[in-house]
Amino acid sequence: MAGQDYRLALPAVIVMMVACSPLTILPFIFGGALATLLFGLVIGKRYPVIGRTVVLGGVCALCSATTSFVWGTSSASSPLGQAQRTQTLVVLHGTVASHPMRSARGLDFILRTQTVTTGHDTHRQESIVRVKLTDRTDLRRYDSVVITGKMEEPWPGDFCEGLIKARNVSRIGSAHGWYTYVGQVHRALVNFAQSTRTHDDALIPGVALGDDSLLPRRIKDAMRSLGLSHLTAVSGAHVSLTIGLALMMIGQRWRYLAGGGALCATYILTTLVSPEPSVTRAVMMGCLLSIGIGLRYCATALPLLCLTVIYASLTDPRLVRSLGFQLSTVAVAAIVIGGAPLRNHLTTIMPRPIAEAIAIPFLAGIATVPLLINIQETVSVLSIIANAIVAPVIAPLTILGLGGGIIAPLLPAFGTILLSISGLCTWWIGVVVENLPTLTLPTLLSTLTNVAIISLVLIIAKQLRKREIRHANVGY
Repeated sequence: MAGQDYRLALPAVIVMMVACSPLTILPFIFGGALATLLFGLVIGKRYPVIGRTVVLGGVCALCSATTSFVWGTSSASSPLGQAQRTQTLVVLHGTVASHPMRSARGLDFILRTQTVTTGHDTHRQESIVRVKLTDRTDLRRYDSVVITGKMEEPWPGDFCEGLIKARNVSRIGSAHGWYTYVGQVHRALVNFAQSTRTHDDALIPGVALGDDSLLPRRIKDAMRSLGLSHLTAVSGAHVSLTIGLALMMIGQRWRYLAGGGALCATYILTTLVSPEPSVTRAVMMGCLLSIGIGLRYCATALPLLCLTVIYASLTDPRLVRSLGFQLSTVAVAAIVIGGAPLRNHLTTIMPRPIAEAIAIPFLAGIATVPLLINIQETVSVLSIIANAIVAPVIAPLTILGLGGGIIAPLLPAFGTILLSISGLCTWWIGVVVENLPTLTLPTLLSTLTNVAIISLVLIIAKQLRKREIRHANVGY
């Protein structure tokens, strides 16, 4: 745990807990925050350190409760909120914000609205809506569309403000400039995956851009049971690799150029992938890291995560309340805090790469169990082993997939070569998914089993370490 800066941890935890609280209890939290603030000011005269901590907690809770209450009331009174309650027909004009994914039922994508029309009234409202379209219209990301349908409540944990089911859509404008090229990148990855004989290559657009629509249902179910479904969710690994590659090409001699290049690379990545909560969290941390590089300010991962949580809680409570953001945040926090200590203990009896490959999925799995236990009934006991086995190919697959997709529209032959090489990585993942026994147990029982196994390994590692020290002392 040494080396981490925990000063922002308390404010981050408070604002996130308040932002995730039910709207009905926010007035009580507001009152409790005021009382806490006054109490901190009173005891601060005699106990300065305790007083400052209490005041800080009260201010954080007060700000988060105010922001969340304002957001909740404004959302309920907005045109979209009223349309959800009355089940009236609405007309949405906006931009396709994600790569449309085809399914047996039609087309699914995210819409960033600009105007909302209910009856004869048109209101300007910028929001994010999930669209389920029964018509398989050929749409691309960043197209301008008009959609007619009835609004429904989003599923619990979704970051979108509503769900609309529509039978048709009218495209009134196409993507242009760089955004046209983004569509070509996505299409190149999808076309390559469809052109090969193996369904494993459907993981290329899945890992690179988060589009798993080509994966067969049985493969998705097997990956979910083995705890590998996160592979097709764009997250911090993409941002880290993107910033790392940018710094390798630019260098760090000129700090402003390095920081600006890292920031530009992060922005380019956001235009390629869908705006899921995990992506938003990772991009926020990437932007803070890029600014730090430009200012030559060294910060560990935990303060960046805390700043991201505080900013998101105070500006976009709906994002913080989404399951994707919570899973991403909790998993990263667990890895950052406990990853190095656990890895160091495991290296006593195993090589460092294997220890790290085991420590990361173990900590992420333990931290996210409280959030997953109600939505995933079973998980494999071998989930940690599955993640450790596929870990070596994830970074090459991400780099080759993104690189091949970006190059393919300009140099199809070279892009195809890169994507073909990445097929070796997807082949290995496919071998693991199809041949490793699932051995599923109830989520809580599977987690406790893994905790018991890792605890036994740590006990053995500790005993071996003591034996090495004893032998060293005897030899001395």
